[in-house]
Amino acid sequence: MINNQINIYKLLGADPSIYVEGDKENATSQFELYLNSTLVETVHDNDASHLFKIAKAGTYHVVAKSNTATLKSNEVVFYDSEIQPQKIQSRSVTHELHVPEEKKLKGKDHIVDVGKGFYIEIKIKKGAFSLLKEQVKKFKKTYSLTKKTTNLDSFPKWHSIHEHEYYIITQKMNEKTAHELCRQIEQIDGVIYCSITPFTDNLEPPFLKSVEKSASTRSEKKAKSITAPSHDVTPDFSELQRYLDEGRGMNIRSVWAQGNTGQGVVIRHIDFGIYKDHEEFQEGNITVVHSRSETKDCNHGTASTGCIAAGKNSFGVTGIAHSAAFHFYDTDDLYKVVEQAKPGDIVSIDMQAYFNNEFAPMISIKSWWDAIKNLTQKQVITIMAAGNGGHNVGNLSFCPDYGDCGGILVGACNPPDGHRASFSNYGHRDSLINSWGWDVVTTGYDSLQKRPGHNRNYTNTFNGTSSATPLCCGALALLQSHAKKRGFLLTPQSMRALLKRSSYTEGVKDGIGRRPNVGQLVKIVDAMAFTPIAGVNPFPASSNYLNYNIDLQPNSNNKAKIHFDYRPSGITHTGVIAYHKAEGPAELEWYSYGHSLITLPVFDEEGQINIVTLKASKENIGGSFTMNSAADVQNHSPGEFDLSLSFNQQDNKHLSPGKYKGVLPLYVQSWTRRARKFPIIVNITIEVNDLPINPFPDLPIKPFPDFPK
Repeated sequence: MINNQINIYKLLGADPSIYVEGDKENATSQFELYLNSTLVETVHDNDASHLFKIAKAGTYHVVAKSNTATLKSNEVVFYDSEIQPQKIQSRSVTHELHVPEEKKLKGKDHIVDVGKGFYIEIKIKKGAFSLLKEQVKKFKKTYSLTKKTTNLDSFPKWHSIHEHEYYIITQKMNEKTAHELCRQIEQIDGVIYCSITPFTDNLEPPFLKSVEKSASTRSEKKAKSITAPSHDVTPDFSELQRYLDEGRGMNIRSVWAQGNTGQGVVIRHIDFGIYKDHEEFQEGNITVVHSRSETKDCNHGTASTGCIAAGKNSFGVTGIAHSAAFHFYDTDDLYKVVEQAKPGDIVSIDMQAYFNNEFAPMISIKSWWDAIKNLTQKQVITIMAAGNGGHNVGNLSFCPDYGDCGGILVGACNPPDGHRASFSNYGHRDSLINSWGWDVVTTGYDSLQKRPGHNRNYTNTFNGTSSATPLCCGALALLQSHAKKRGFLLTPQSMRALLKRSSYTEGVKDGIGRRPNVGQLVKIVDAMAFTPIAGVNPFPASSNYLNYNIDLQPNSNNKAKIHFDYRPSGITHTGVIAYHKAEGPAELEWYSYGHSLITLPVFDEEGQINIVTLKASKENIGGSFTMNSAADVQNHSPGEFDLSLSFNQQDNKHLSPGKYKGVLPLYVQSWTRRARKFPIIVNITIEVNDLPINPFPDLPIKPFPDFPK
């Protein structure tokens, strides 16, 4: 392997698991899973990643071995409440995870008209091919069955895909013949379904005259007011990306300000071609796996890619998840994505099915529904456009209900009020989220800036569920990036549960679900990570831990000190370490000036978990040091120091006014006698007030003085 480490992440829910994320370029021959220091499982895997199921609480790590290297992963901790989640009665966040529901898949298909024709896809139980072949031979017409091969290396051994096989019939036939053939095949034992599936190579991108015309009319003044200048440098259009804003957007900019731009996440996006040499796509994070010839219209895929992955620079637009690894696929690459996607990836399908002059989501096609189920069962988060038909897709005659595939449909809202755009489909069981379906500023087309060729064009009229889907894709990538930072992966089910808590609810009554409030939802991700340890004292009474109570307020009393004096014990060179690695430094260092950061889960007055950031320092005559600094000041009171904890409300602006309470477990440890660790419990109460408005933003906010006594 090239990398010097591998990363592991927790997956929580009904089936607690560990995902091993290895080097993507080099396969690993062996993974070893350790609980504490005990080897519990060894697997041989040709893939660079692996998914382990977890049965016991404890601290885990993984060792990966190949012909060239032996690598050790980070550690993750599973708590009892995470191994047996059903025993948790009233936690603020749960991680619901289950295999998607499957209903009756047999029955009449729609014929999807894409102008490319169709083929028959057959899913059977493994071992049933002989009977299938024998029965098909008895039909009046001769049909050729071709096995559909899939590389299964990336699928965990318990995935249901290992229990099935797929065959296709590509001979040309009319609709009546196709329906009759499927009816006959589905009567054969061992057949799961027979699907009439459209060919999707080089599909023409959608163009809805009514939508395009309305959008152009609505944006005419805006387009004229920012007519492209004659100079050679593209202007900065980022202020026009109002879908990034708090309020009627998705509250993206506040998350960027925290340093989250999609790092560590893989996005796999299916669309109608891309102009890969566009000036916004040269940052190195975009991989074009497959795209049609650029002699065809590639504006649709170029526009959606800009929403997600346009580079961060001084011109043009900025993609929502511009630091994610973005992979572009064309419209006929679904099964390539099914093979290549890994747990935690975000797959977005910016396509819609077309039949009887109406638009429907791609899950109305039986084989696409099944492919998406295979993705989500592999713990790949999959979203797709709900379609621009303006229909209730809960209507079974319009969109058959094959069950819950685990995916998420994306509807389109009106930017001014957040309600459903009239053209957006709605009402499906999986219509959980929405975003802007009008006036989206991004790359491609040319209503905002037009230059020769295609590589410097921009639009402010990208619209429909076509724009809403990539916007939501970028939002979900930021949420997954934050979860990975906290040591776990959001699964399809836990992502759904998270999105249902978004505070942007204008579209709920319209049947298009919630618009992601990413700035709010990352705080809930924090709570998900810290739920098992929030408010918990891990020390038994027999440990003789010391107990301290401190109150922190936003003004003059925002700092508290705890005095320690270990001189009578003869212990010297002591520092303070966190019991939980997730909360602060858990290893001593010799010394560093400054402070440490504590990330503490606290309960508000309604019992909901929030996260606060505290500054912690070890203070003595030598100055202020990180809390885990061990060195005593030479010739001065060895073993004596103050632990200072401070709360800055400006660093915790996400907190609403009120009182918060948390429990911070710590150890005081000696550098020279590491085995001696003295347990400490600090019970912290924090009072948060309304932040005063500063009329002079360049000057610091100062509290009002007290009234004279």
